[in-house]
Amino acid sequence: MQNRVFPEHSSVWKVLEEQLRELRSQDLSHRMGQFFFFWRKPGDAIQLAAKEAASMFFNQLFIGELKQPSGAKLADDIEQMTLEILSAPANAKCTLTSGGTESNFWAVKIARDRAREKQPQISVPEIIVPMSAHPSFEKAGHFLGVKTVRTPLGEDKRADVKAMAETINENTILVAGSSPCYPYGLCDPVVEIAKLAQTNALWCHVDACVGGFIIPFLKKLGRDIPDFDFSVPGVNSIAADLHKYGYTPPGMSTFSLRDRADYCYQIFDWKSSQWNGAGDYQTETLAGSRATDVLASAWTTMMMLGEEGYLKAARGLLETMERLKAGIAAIDGLEVAFEPEVALFLFTSRQYDIIAVAEEMTNRGYPTAWYELDHPVMHLLLDPLEDERHLEDYLEMLAAVAQDVADGKVKRSGEGAVYA
Repeated sequence: MQNRVFPEHSSVWKVLEEQLRELRSQDLSHRMGQFFFFWRKPGDAIQLAAKEAASMFFNQLFIGELKQPSGAKLADDIEQMTLEILSAPANAKCTLTSGGTESNFWAVKIARDRAREKQPQISVPEIIVPMSAHPSFEKAGHFLGVKTVRTPLGEDKRADVKAMAETINENTILVAGSSPCYPYGLCDPVVEIAKLAQTNALWCHVDACVGGFIIPFLKKLGRDIPDFDFSVPGVNSIAADLHKYGYTPPGMSTFSLRDRADYCYQIFDWKSSQWNGAGDYQTETLAGSRATDVLASAWTTMMMLGEEGYLKAARGLLETMERLKAGIAAIDGLEVAFEPEVALFLFTSRQYDIIAVAEEMTNRGYPTAWYELDHPVMHLLLDPLEDERHLEDYLEMLAAVAQDVADGKVKRSGEGAVYA
C-alpha cells in the first residue's frame, strides 16, 4: 500500500509554505538563463503586475457578462486585441482557450460539424496536414472520429502543397499549415495552402501557436516571413498561444474565426428543456467554468506591453538569434541546421554526436530538447535576453560539453528524443 498523502489532521500555512519553497527550489530558473525552450517572461515589472492582477481575481469564476461584467470585459478586450494583431475582418470571432492543443481541436471540430451539415455522405471525414504538423491534430481526430492524413514535406522542409493536393479526396474536410512548425521552426506556405482550400471548398486552418503573437511584429521590423493571418484569403481559422510569445502567464491560447457565422459549429448549447428545466448550459470551450485570474493576468500583460512592447520583444528576439548564430559558428564542429525564421533555433554537428551534447547539457543544468530529424539536432526556443551573461554562460558550457563529446569523454544514454 502506498504511503498516505492526504493528511489526517489540518496543517498550518507556515509548514506548507516551507514545503512548497523546498519543492520550488528544485526547479530550474528562467531568470538564470537555464531555459531555452520554455515559455517566455515579459520582464520583472510586467510579471509582478500580472501576478497582482491575478490576485485581484483570485478564486473568482468567469460565469458570464450578467453575473461578472469585469470578466466579460477582460475577455472581450483580449479577444479584440488578438483579432487586431491577426488582421481579422470586422465579422471575425475569437475564443480564449486553455492552450494550443484545444485551439487546434476547435478547428477540426468545426470542420467536422460543418461537413456533417453540408456533406452528410461523408462517413469518415479526413484532414490533411504536413508531416511537421503538431500531434494535437491526431489528438483531435482521435476524439472526434476524424482521420488525420500526413503528407510529405518539400525539400525545404515546409509543407508540400502539391502533395497535399494529390491527397485530397471526397472525404477531405480540412487542410492545415503551421507558422512556424515546431520540428523545423519553418513557416509553411499558407498562401498556397489557403488557395488549395478555396479551390476544393475545404476548411483552412493555421497553427500559429508559436508564431501568432510574434510574427506580426517581426514583419513590422522588416523580417521576411510568409503571410499566415487573416490577410491571406481563404484562411478560415487560426490558433495562437498567448502564453508563448504573447508573453502572458501559462494557460491562455486563442482560437480565431474569420467569419463568426461558423461559430455555430463550435458552441455547445444544451437547452433547459433537455435538463428538467434546470437552466441552459452553453459553452464555447472544453471547460465549463473558467478562472478569471488567468484573464486578468493576460489582459494586464498585453496592455502593459502594447505594440511598443511587442516590437521591442521582437527586436530583442532577433538580437538573441544573431548572437546565438555567431556563438554556434565559433564552436568547432557545430553548425546551424536550418536558417532560423521566427523563434525556433536548431543546430547540429556532423563531426560528433549532438544527442550526447544535448543530454550532457541537460545533466549540467541546461535542459535541451533534441530530435532525430533527417539529422539529429538540438532545438531551442529563443527569447530576448534578460541578462547578456546568460547567453555567454550557455555558449561557454556548450563549448565545454561539445569538446568533451568530441574527445569521447561523454556518450549518449540511448534514451528517446525529448519533446519540450
